[in-house]
Amino acid sequence: MRALFPALRASTYLNTAAVGLASTRLAAVLTETIATWTEAGFDWERGEAAAAASRTAVARLIGASPRDVALVPSVSAAAGLVAAQSCPLPPAEETAARLKAHGVVAAVRGEFIRFAVHFYNDEEDVERAVRALVPRRGPSTPLD
Repeated sequence: MRALFPALRASTYLNTAAVGLASTRLAAVLTETIATWTEAGFDWERGEAAAAASRTAVARLIGASPRDVALVPSVSAAAGLVAAQSCPLPPAEETAARLKAHGVVAAVRGEFIRFAVHFYNDEEDVERAVRALVPRRGPSTPLD
């Protein structure tokens, strides 16, 4: 799976759920879609069919009805608000520098840091981010 995402060769990517890394498969489909769009206009029927297929696939995966699956442009905005209130971090620029020093790509959005775990990230990627965000402490020292 990770081989489909060339950018993962150089870093752990936790930048954002809104715009994840492009796989080689995605790049091929987008190239074909843009070529068709340029030559003949955007195929809305194909787009709607793809959305319906996505809803059906996700519904099957989670045991729900396709009508209960919403396709939204970004969950990260809502998740970020919850996370920012429940898991305070140092200032965004400082946090981004700590993540970058550990080879983790994230995004600074105003006074917040934004990153998300994607399906192509593995346990080591998450551990790398945790090591960057949570300083090592002695066994009897509580976290701040």
